Amino acid sequence: MAGRNKAMTSSVKVRTLILGVLLHVGTAWANLSMADVGVVRGVVFNGSRDKQPVAGAQVALRARIQGQFTVVEETTTNSRGSFQFKDLPVDAEIQYIAGANRDEVHYPGPRLRLTNENSTSEVEIVVYESSTEPNPLVIRQHDIVLQLGAGATEVTETILLDNPSDFCYVGQTTSKPDRVVTLRLSIPPDFERVTFEKEFFGRRFLLIDGKLLTGIAWPPGERQLKFTYVVPNDNNDADWHRPVDLPCSSLRLSVLTNQPDHVRCNLESVRSLSADAVTFTTTGSTLPTGHEIQLHFGRVPVPMIVYGRWVASAVLVTLIGGTSILLCWPKWGRRGTR
Repeated sequence: MAGRNKAMTSSVKVRTLILGVLLHVGTAWANLSMADVGVVRGVVFNGSRDKQPVAGAQVALRARIQGQFTVVEETTTNSRGSFQFKDLPVDAEIQYIAGANRDEVHYPGPRLRLTNENSTSEVEIVVYESSTEPNPLVIRQHDIVLQLGAGATEVTETILLDNPSDFCYVGQTTSKPDRVVTLRLSIPPDFERVTFEKEFFGRRFLLIDGKLLTGIAWPPGERQLKFTYVVPNDNNDADWHRPVDLPCSSLRLSVLTNQPDHVRCNLESVRSLSADAVTFTTTGSTLPTGHEIQLHFGRVPVPMIVYGRWVASAVLVTLIGGTSILLCWPKWGRRGTR
């Protein structure tokens, strides 16, 4: 009886929340008929064990409500790893996502919509067992672009991270029990204004002791991380140093400058020049974790706008001096004839 009451409560909850969705898109719940309800069902598999079905897995169904996905119903898989959500509103404006949890990591399935032509959706959700060590993450491709400027250098990095194992890497607890670290970005400590391309990563990285850290769980497969930051330079002999975060099989480093032949790099790489850039591309061996990239720019060129200011100042001083001489010239002339 208690289980039945719980199921009824859950059903009321999902209907109440989805009603908000329907009102938002202009559909009335009262107009729903049996033909207007749909089903989302599927199976949860263990990707770490040759996709064996997972019994007793927690599965949540989310619906997009006012621009955000909200949990509208939950269930657990049966002994065959199967789950089902039924009596769902059919409306092309509503997006659903079914996702499963394992070891406190959420694995979402694909986004889907229920329509009159397709009121039942079948999904497969793959979860993974967790691993704390060793760290399996590697960098397949690391692209770094530096834009030299007066007083500051803008750096954009794009990292293709890969977890080639069959387990989800969740990291180890640090000296602080409530902090787990899976990745450190060893960008120069004097950086400022770091911006991540994806808001998800921006929310999950923290600046601690001059380093960007995250405890993001990394399931098997590849994910791209892109971010931009600014570091100061003194417009004289400038340098840029950065250790490699993980084993890196391919790195491409580009410096945008009108003096590309002045740039030097310590990497064993192929160097290519153009009129306004120089690119270094590694070949062959993998760069180990901690290997330091060292760039020397030579003298950072001062932008023309700065030269323009100097020229304008010099012209102004010359005009003031010339005017003063002209104004005083008659007096000096009279003094000379006395």
